[in-house]
Amino acid sequence: LLDIVRLIPNSKFIAVTTNSVLSIQTVGRLIKFIIDSRLELQGIIANMIRNYDTRARRLAEELSVNFLGSVPFDADYENTIGNPQSILGTKLASALKEIVERHIT
Repeated sequence: LLDIVRLIPNSKFIAVTTNSVLSIQTVGRLIKFIIDSRLELQGIIANMIRNYDTRARRLAEELSVNFLGSVPFDADYENTIGNPQSILGTKLASALKEIVERHIT
């Protein structure tokens, strides 16, 4: 993170977390570091979500950070690796496209 800030001026960050307690705690500490360092955080994305992403949303609310969206767990994704056209048709690609179109500047 510190190398990114040093080498790429005006960097903006996106925190990505799964819904596991350990991941949420780790990303929470990372977000606090980003905020305390006065770096720009675009928001949080919940990754590999199998059900409603309560923990990631709650973390975003607790830290007053944008919740950008969720990327669902996609069991079929690994079957598309090596075939870019197939990857574009996955749930993962669709969710990322929606998040980018709505939030990322």
